[in-house]
Amino acid sequence: MQPHMDTIFKQIDEYREFCVENGYPFNEADIGKNNSPWGHMQKSIANKRRPYNQWIRDGKAMRKRK
Repeated sequence: MQPHMDTIFKQIDEYREFCVENGYPFNEADIGKNNSPWGHMQKSIANKRRPYNQWIRDGKAMRKRK
């Protein structure tokens, strides 16, 4: 496989892991978009901040319902 293909598949895998860990919907088309959760995560990392975890937000919302 060509080197640029390896980087593309590596980015897809990183994005999938990010979505699973942080509770975001996985859409491969979002990789090149700045307005997507992936773009926001890249900006957060560049600014030395952690991306928001949707699982924590949903857990808090479910506790309030009970």
